[in-house]
Amino acid sequence: MILGGFLILLGPFLMSLAEFMQNVLVVFVAAFFLNSHDLGLFKAAERSALLIGFVLMLIAAIFPPRFSALYHNNEHDRLIRLARQSAFLGAALSVPMLLICLFFPDVVLSLFGSGFSDAAPYLRLLALAQTINVSTAAVGFLLNMTGHEGLMRNIALICTGVGVLTFVVSIPTMGALGAALSLSMVLVLQNLVALFFVKRRLGFWLYPEWPFHSPLARAAKR
Repeated sequence: MILGGFLILLGPFLMSLAEFMQNVLVVFVAAFFLNSHDLGLFKAAERSALLIGFVLMLIAAIFPPRFSALYHNNEHDRLIRLARQSAFLGAALSVPMLLICLFFPDVVLSLFGSGFSDAAPYLRLLALAQTINVSTAAVGFLLNMTGHEGLMRNIALICTGVGVLTFVVSIPTMGALGAALSLSMVLVLQNLVALFFVKRRLGFWLYPEWPFHSPLARAAKR
């Protein structure tokens, strides 16, 4: 029982650890290896792209309890529709901000003052990663709220380890670009792995235009 309770608590801890790594640890690693100029450029791009990530707060506040209720009531068709609605909501809210970051990065970075235009490539990269992160955010909530929290815990643990290794290797060799690439990978990797396992365990793709043939997905079409 003690071990079971520990494992239950370990899942949320690892999810928090992944978020900590995304928001805090990468900055500490970058500060250790980068000079003040490159660190300032990376930090400006990272903070600007984080505006897209705020959409996650809306998704987290609305959808996870509903996922749990529908799953435990065996309303699988409604669960699939709601999951896809959350994905489309995340994409709809994040894509306009992504376009601004892609086509007008200098305008966004000018909010930090003059001299930050060199961070435009980092901002474009991180904004794209944040958009993918937000648009697939439902998969983590789906696994946690449908009895697959152990699987999500393992995904978070492995992806966190890979992310830490990537930070340590890429930042010293590639500078600020390595920091942006590493953070982008961390933002995307966990959700893409969870996306695959949502298909394997729950039987449907998050976006309906992707192929789906499982009994659960066919039930949603009826």
